[in-house]
Amino acid sequence: MTKQKAQFNTQTLAKPLLAFYNSEKVKAIDTQLLSSLPVNFDKKQINLEMIYLRGFTINFFLTLSIQDDNRRNNVFNSFYERFKEADNKDKAYDYESLKERSVGYTQSVKLNKEQKLGDIIGLKFAKLCGHENNQSLITIGTTTFSLTYQALAHFFQSVTIQD
Repeated sequence: MTKQKAQFNTQTLAKPLLAFYNSEKVKAIDTQLLSSLPVNFDKKQINLEMIYLRGFTINFFLTLSIQDDNRRNNVFNSFYERFKEADNKDKAYDYESLKERSVGYTQSVKLNKEQKLGDIIGLKFAKLCGHENNQSLITIGTTTFSLTYQALAHFFQSVTIQD
């Protein structure tokens, strides 16, 4: 007996994406990754960069997974609208910074096509954290990207997107 997939349209899909984005499981992983850093690092800033990296990863995953431009843009727009609403409640992060970081990560990926994707993301993450080439931060950036991407792939295997 096959399990029935959850049904979402392009507007309602944003809600579980944002719920994942802000989930306790994700926060626990972040806390574990941050605990490996030396005390002199600004862990609050690094955690903020992890939040923005997850936003980019959602954007990146959707770009690769939803081929239809209209459907993909509808999901993007709905996710960003929900993100902006959350931004009004929690000033720890903001929509403009999410957009800025997403553009920066996208440019890095486009400019460094000869490198492994995880390496590109990790290096950009470390730079945004203010510690360019720091191996611990590169690893955290690569891990955050990889775990988020894998979780999205798992989630999208269990859903169907309708118009």
